[in-house]
Amino acid sequence: MKENLNLITVISEENPDNPFLPEWLPFDKKHLEEYYPKILTNIKLPDISYSYGNRMRGYFGRDQVQDIIDKLKKESDSRSAVISLWDANLDHIQKGSPCLNHLWFRARQEKLYLTAVIRSNDPKSE
Repeated sequence: MKENLNLITVISEENPDNPFLPEWLPFDKKHLEEYYPKILTNIKLPDISYSYGNRMRGYFGRDQVQDIIDKLKKESDSRSAVISLWDANLDHIQKGSPCLNHLWFRARQEKLYLTAVIRSNDPKSE
């Protein structure tokens, strides 16, 4: 196992309609397009323990993504634009807890910054 702590990646000038996917990635554009509904919608698929989209958009009774959009529109300098995906009542005791735990958004000088806390990037991680 290799562990990277506090890794920083800067993405600029990316075309969201045609993302750059290097050959070394273990997926292609087709796989990415199939994954979009799991992260961009509130869909909760019956065969998986969670989806990021569901955790962000409905699991806690709120659409946290819309909350962040609204917050940053009203308070562009806010430092509390946070999305939590971790359910402290369940994720310590059940299998299949989210690898992506926390998203922190900041708007500075007309740019959006995102800090993501990922506890594990191993698809077999529990």
